Amino acid sequence: MKNLIILLICVCFYNCNNISVKKSETFNKNKIETLYETEGNIVTITIKKDSLIIEKSEYILDNQIVLDTTSNIRTKYEYESPGALGGKWTEYYSNGNIKAKGQTSDQFACWANVGDFEYYDTNGVLLRVLTYDNWLMNPNDGCHSMIVNMKLIEYYKNGNIKAEKHYQSGYEDFMFSDFYNNSEFEEDYKSGEWKFYDITGKIIKVTKHETRWKKGNT
Repeated sequence: MKNLIILLICVCFYNCNNISVKKSETFNKNKIETLYETEGNIVTITIKKDSLIIEKSEYILDNQIVLDTTSNIRTKYEYESPGALGGKWTEYYSNGNIKAKGQTSDQFACWANVGDFEYYDTNGVLLRVLTYDNWLMNPNDGCHSMIVNMKLIEYYKNGNIKAEKHYQSGYEDFMFSDFYNNSEFEEDYKSGEWKFYDITGKIIKVTKHETRWKKGNT
């Protein structure tokens, strides 16, 4: 959710450069309240739960670059076109190495994560690749009825596959970053067959999970 808010703000700043705007809005999702305020090229995002502040971050916008002043991570956006709410983005560690990259696209009349997302450690070693496959059970439905299939490949530092996992969620569910490796929520989003490998590439474990929705079923 936070990345999407930053993307929207960054697009606005890109299209309204040199215009100072002070604004506050609230987004409600799963009883979590997210407020953002922009003033000039500074964006402050405050996350509250039951009116208690649980996280507060400040970002500096410079056209299509966003700097997180807390982590010193830069995100560069490459829009599909001026005014578009999506396109490719890349996050960078403070040492200049890529942290993550992915893309959003207008799909079923909503902007959503699509295709491959790559995640790296601070030394540039690939940690995992997450692939989004979005679809509708009914072609006449809008994006709020969208089903999101996610395939996750995790890697050892030697480049061999560590695990192959599958998740599934609906448009109104948590974002992947909210439930991944979170024991309180992750179990609800596991889907299909999971495979685990040792460092040499040998399968050491297979688990199967219920798939809530299947393509072709109504």
